[in-house]
This record gives sequence, C-alpha cells and structure tokens, in this order.
Amino acid sequence: MPLASYIKSVVLADEAPKYRSRRKPAVAEQQLLAEVLARLGQTRHANNLNQIAKHLNLGTLVIDPELEDDLKRAVAAVEWALTN
Repeated sequence: MPLASYIKSVVLADEAPKYRSRRKPAVAEQQLLAEVLARLGQTRHANNLNQIAKHLNLGTLVIDPELEDDLKRAVAAVEWALTN
C-alpha cells in the first residue's frame, strides 16, 4: 500500500488496516538453530568466521586458491545442511 494511501486510511478511517504478522519459525527449526549455534560456540569456527568477515570488510583478505577451495567446501556443507 502506498504511504499516502496508508496515511489517509489511518486518518480518515475508523480503524487502521490490519496487516498479517510475521510467521514464527517452527519450534523444530528454532531447536535446530539453537543446536547449531551452541556447537559453533564450542569451537573456534565462530572466531575464524569473525576474522574472515573483518578482513573482508577491511579489504585485506587475501584469497589464495587454497582458501577459495576451503570456502567453497564450507558453502557446500552449509547448503547440504539446509537441504537435509
């Protein structure tokens, strides 16, 4: 809904339009996410990812062929985990 239409409907109508609330994630999805985050917190992977992100943001990350292969394997593993 355009902003002007929304404002008119709120000002001129008795009640503002009702919008759907966001869907809450399923409990199973929340539990899986919590487990993944807990396991990630128990390893140095979280710190390593943070360092990679830091260097990416600074523009100082040197991506050699070995790192590129590692990143591709990590992306493939995440994609596999999301689809299974």
